[in-house]
Amino acid sequence: MEQKKDSNRKRSLAAWFFRLGVLCCAAGLIIGLANLWNIEREYSEGDSVYEQLRSEFSPSAGIPRSDPEAAEQSAAGEVQSGEPEDGAPGSARAAVDFAALQKRNPDTVGWIFCAGTAIDYPIVQGPDNEYYLARLFTGTSNAAGSIFLDYRNSPDFTDRHSILYGHNMKNGSMFASLTSYRDPEYFREHPQFLLCTPEKTYSVEIFSGYSAGAEDEAWRISFDSEEEFADWAAQEKEKSCFESDITPSGTDRIITLSTCSYEFEEARFVVHGILRPVEQ
Repeated sequence: MEQKKDSNRKRSLAAWFFRLGVLCCAAGLIIGLANLWNIEREYSEGDSVYEQLRSEFSPSAGIPRSDPEAAEQSAAGEVQSGEPEDGAPGSARAAVDFAALQKRNPDTVGWIFCAGTAIDYPIVQGPDNEYYLARLFTGTSNAAGSIFLDYRNSPDFTDRHSILYGHNMKNGSMFASLTSYRDPEYFREHPQFLLCTPEKTYSVEIFSGYSAGAEDEAWRISFDSEEEFADWAAQEKEKSCFESDITPSGTDRIITLSTCSYEFEEARFVVHGILRPVEQ
């Protein structure tokens, strides 16, 4: 009799553990699906916000994104002919209505664009390098964050070295495409960016791109002399995954685009370019 009772207790206990396991699996599945839904929702929300901003403010607005050559000509080509006034059709500055954009977000300092890529975003600058990590341009909390200028930099990009940060999103948005510069062919196809600011428009001529670690000086801002700056720039060029004909000098202004990379712990992929004012 006791043996039978023990056997029944064991079966009841086994059944109870089985039901608990099923419940735990179900709960885990529900949590996983909820997390997945939240990720997809944030991707969709971020894409929607930035696509709307592009349609209103991008220097390539009105040009199909499937036609990168036309977009590049629209954003940069027209400004090289003649001397149009600010606001005239031939001015790249006119293509980005910064007055209206800054009404949406007073932290706006520029717009970054690269034809044939997903990089086509407003640039903001927060009180530190944390604020916009998980906030969209609109201020909404979102893992996509924003493209933002280092808080230590001058907002008009007049420093020797200015740094832009953006996430490496799995859907290819924000600065995810920067890691493609590991391939020299990608560099040959995308050798420059366009940077529009309220004051000037610049061509960003890329000269280096590589995976940087915590020990690298890719994010250095302070330099004591032109010689020291030139030495730093030369070292950054030597680390590049591709060869560029551009050689930075101590009098140049350099902008760095930085995003997460995953080759090793705390890896970042950085792309360095020289700011060249576009004649208007």
